[in-house]
Amino acid sequence: MQKPIAQIRRIKKKISDRTIIDDFSLDIYPGQVLGLLGPNGAGKTTLIKMILGLMAPTQGEIRIGGSCIQRNFTAAITNVGAIVETPALYGYLSGYQNLLHYARMAGGIGHERIRTVTAQVGLEGRIHDKVGTYSLGMRQRLGLAQALLHNPALLILDEPTNGLDPAGIRDLRNHLRQLAHEEGVAVMVSSHLLSEMELICDRVAIIQQGKLIQALNVDATAKGALEAAFLAMTEGDGTCN
Repeated sequence: MQKPIAQIRRIKKKISDRTIIDDFSLDIYPGQVLGLLGPNGAGKTTLIKMILGLMAPTQGEIRIGGSCIQRNFTAAITNVGAIVETPALYGYLSGYQNLLHYARMAGGIGHERIRTVTAQVGLEGRIHDKVGTYSLGMRQRLGLAQALLHNPALLILDEPTNGLDPAGIRDLRNHLRQLAHEEGVAVMVSSHLLSEMELICDRVAIIQQGKLIQALNVDATAKGALEAAFLAMTEGDGTCN
């Protein structure tokens, strides 16, 4: 088996006397789409923010590409592309100008790479139109292109299908699976929708009340176990905001 691109080891997050993430450990591997599945308030976004170095854990360690995000942020985060909540885009600029602006800030990214990621997300026909004219699905694809510009080894998306119509969800699903299976990118996607996780993911980690309940491969033999584990979890009423 390949080495994990990211290692989450016994992470805990407490705010005042509340435990939001509790002794959470998980490995994320190249070439896989990993789903982080749990009800709203289970701690998914908090965990993602800690992986991205946007929030400090109370204890534990997160390593990305061999570097600890807490102690060597720059070395770790260069391996990561992410969309948390809504992609930050300029509506008065074209899609291409948005990507060019980000490329200049990141440094070392040329026009050829911009054209490559534009093709990867299927925006060639609209990339020179103003983002203000884009649908939500097109904005999500442009945000995905932006996250991929620096060629990250790990792509993290927090609830990326929220607000998308069925066609937009299908397109995003296809793009993410292609990135993982053909480009070797490790993709982590959070969701509260079991049906979507079954369609998009190779592996699913179930989180409830900040704890890892179970991690399962998604295949024909495991789908029943995944559904049973998720339904058993959602019968409870505990959540972490």
